[in-house]
Amino acid sequence: MKKKLLPLVLIGLAVLCVCAAFFFRDYAVPLHSDVRITSPSDTQTDSLYRLCKIWGYMKYRHPDIVSGKTDWDQELLDIMPEVLNADTSSEAEQVLYGWLEGYPLHDVEEEPKRPSVLDDLLRPGDPVGSMYTEPDESWIHDPGLFGEEITTYLSELSEISISDRDKAYASFSKRYDLRVSFENENTFDFDINDSGVKLLALFRFWNAYEYYSPYIQLTKTDWDSVLLSAIPEVLSSDTYEEYVRSIARAAAQTGDAHIFIKDRQHVMWYFYGKYFLQCSVKYLDGQVVVRQTAVSEENLMPGDILLQIDGTPVEDRLDELYSFYAVSRPEKILGQAEPQFLQTREENAVVTVLRDGRELDLHVTASRQRFRYDNPLQSGLIYNDRIGYIDPSSLKDEEELHDLMETFSQTDGLIIDMRRYPSVPVLYLLGEYLIPEPREFARMAIPDQEQPGYFYSPEGLYCCGSGWMSMTGMDKGEYPHYNGEVILLMDENSKSQSEFTVMALRQSDNATVVGSSSAGADGDIATLELPGFVTVTFSGIGVYTPAGDITQGVGLTPDVICTPTPEGLAQGRDELVEKGIELIYAPDKKF
Repeated sequence: MKKKLLPLVLIGLAVLCVCAAFFFRDYAVPLHSDVRITSPSDTQTDSLYRLCKIWGYMKYRHPDIVSGKTDWDQELLDIMPEVLNADTSSEAEQVLYGWLEGYPLHDVEEEPKRPSVLDDLLRPGDPVGSMYTEPDESWIHDPGLFGEEITTYLSELSEISISDRDKAYASFSKRYDLRVSFENENTFDFDINDSGVKLLALFRFWNAYEYYSPYIQLTKTDWDSVLLSAIPEVLSSDTYEEYVRSIARAAAQTGDAHIFIKDRQHVMWYFYGKYFLQCSVKYLDGQVVVRQTAVSEENLMPGDILLQIDGTPVEDRLDELYSFYAVSRPEKILGQAEPQFLQTREENAVVTVLRDGRELDLHVTASRQRFRYDNPLQSGLIYNDRIGYIDPSSLKDEEELHDLMETFSQTDGLIIDMRRYPSVPVLYLLGEYLIPEPREFARMAIPDQEQPGYFYSPEGLYCCGSGWMSMTGMDKGEYPHYNGEVILLMDENSKSQSEFTVMALRQSDNATVVGSSSAGADGDIATLELPGFVTVTFSGIGVYTPAGDITQGVGLTPDVICTPTPEGLAQGRDELVEKGIELIYAPDKKF
């Protein structure tokens, strides 16, 4: 019997080993350093700042590092104590140069240029585009910052171009993905008292954004200044929560609303507590107004103006959230952090509101489940069946959209509500119905695979309109042109794909955009892992209008400005839909 069981036991162990290998495949062996420092001197902060910049420039450019031959994270941790022990800037400079001498710039043979995704997208003779952007690399030529020897080294390094980056920390191994991939970075657990690893996390994020964000010139605060401020804050963090928040505070200074931070303790998700008020809100004229409440909510009412939550003034919450969540302007913070704003510490919370001119303290029961706005309008015919309404966030599939457009074919107008994220990509399909011929609606800033920090924007890649799907092989169908007025609804919650869709569909001759400026966060995201099982995302591709106008941080501008009012919310009205109906029957194209 034992002999029969032995093979089964061995097989079971083998299966467990395979499963364990699969589960832990993405996690590196934990790194550690001997650095323990909580309050760096000004000299140490300056030395760490220079170390970060040199380490990042080397990381994405030196052949030995790009090829995967060198563990550049460990090299940072090894050199850090020497840099911190330098008593003066000149001593730190000598340490840094001695470190660089260990990585000589070998003669790099001219390698054949590897094919990129653009080789498939561009036809022979197509222009690369007029929006090729270059990073500010003046600092590598500044002897006053690093000294003559280091600037000479960095200047020579800047001349090296590498297209094979499959094993690099920033790679482009996925053939048909325009974004950079950080799949070769690893996350791991670490001792929260290990100052070196905390700095590694900051340096990793700071440099990834420095070289692979198309929007590095649009940060709310000078990016170098962010680094100088973040170094002592990260070092002073003595708990996991403080560590995550120190990274988040630095990331918030980008103003990039595609930045989301996930961590194993859900620090950034449960920012104020684990309970949620059962309502949704809008920021209107400097006030936070209840927009909608759950059926179970008996005390809060639409139209209530929030004054305090858990005893904290609303203004203080908004200011604090703006410091930790990335948006370009304070008035857009609820589009990024509405769940956090509505959190409470306990299930039974006290909320102070202003209602009909009276200040009321309401005892409110919160829930562990977040409340989500429920659109009372469903896609279909509205206004005596003379107007079509589409909410792309509720669509099940493209076939449903085909059916709706067939139903809407003889209507007077069409309202497309882009205030929520589409569940189904609709821009190209709707473009076939609404735009008479292919028209360019956007330019994308795509990272140069060979030169970190460089982006280029090919012309004519992002078009939509009748015939475009057939030209590009997406769909061979033919679609009847819709002749009615087209209203696109947009507000601060219109983000990313919603904004991209508005950019496309407003190319219709009959289109009018109604609402307020969008979030200003467009372009596919890149994902970066940091120590401590922290994940950070940011915009990896830039989006501009065909004329080169910036959309990031600015948002799209509506043709007709329309915002809800507290009175309208209290009455359950959707004033943007009402404005859309008004414009369909009294269109005014002279905005």
